[in-house]
Amino acid sequence: MVERKAVSKRVRFEVFKRDSFKCQYCGGTPPKVLLHIDHVLAVANGGKNDESNLITSCADCNLGKSSVLLSAVPQAVEDRAILLAEREDQLLGYQKLMKSRKDRIESEALKILDVVDPSESLSDADWYSVQRFIEQLGYHDVMRAAEIAYSRGPDSPKSRFKYFCGICHNWIREGVTG
Repeated sequence: MVERKAVSKRVRFEVFKRDSFKCQYCGGTPPKVLLHIDHVLAVANGGKNDESNLITSCADCNLGKSSVLLSAVPQAVEDRAILLAEREDQLLGYQKLMKSRKDRIESEALKILDVVDPSESLSDADWYSVQRFIEQLGYHDVMRAAEIAYSRGPDSPKSRFKYFCGICHNWIREGVTG
């Protein structure tokens, strides 16, 4: 008989965490099932306690498998790995897109603020207002509002900015663009 070494609590937890606390054979999760650590290559067949040889299994699946050798990684694990890789790629693509969008809006906001208030005496709240206007109306309409405020608005930068905001708010409320 092969001498079995106990799997440490830390390794057990890491495997459970890696497998999302879900039986990789049937998909069962606590509290409906009691989770075990299963050896993909059974100890009786020379399997070790390495994390790469361990998998989360419910008690029924683990005891049902016994020391039967699995010829391949369980399909559920393989499918999950493919899905996780795809999600990671999508997340990275989304983050890149959102950063690019943020950079574009900030650049456009600077151009608009140069028209409305070249003295740069506006607050953070004003800065974020301009960005929100760009998101809702688009750069060209917000720039047109800035040019109207500069040419027809009051002389003081603060009053001119309020006039600019009024134009943008009215256009948003009325759905007027272009």
